[in-house]
Amino acid sequence: GVRLVGSEMCIRDRGKIPDDIPEIKIQYPNNKVTVPQLLKHIQFVGSTSEAMRLIKGGGVKVDGEKIVDPHYLIENMTTFTIQVGKRKFANILFT
Repeated sequence: GVRLVGSEMCIRDRGKIPDDIPEIKIQYPNNKVTVPQLLKHIQFVGSTSEAMRLIKGGGVKVDGEKIVDPHYLIENMTTFTIQVGKRKFANILFT
């Protein structure tokens, strides 16, 4: 097999994120929201329990980091990219 050098892997990984990600502006008190709440809010899932199932299955990433805790709280971030599965992406912007 081909061994990839670190920097090449970065480029390849970045290439997976599409250029035309929709930007979604959200408002939450203190800019805090749990991942399941957020996913339901932006309609990536139909329910928070569906979101929790996806998280447990390793299907949710925030800024490329896999979320493992279904109660993961997003805070102290003004903007980030959320990904569900292979095809759903959104750039989230706290306003």
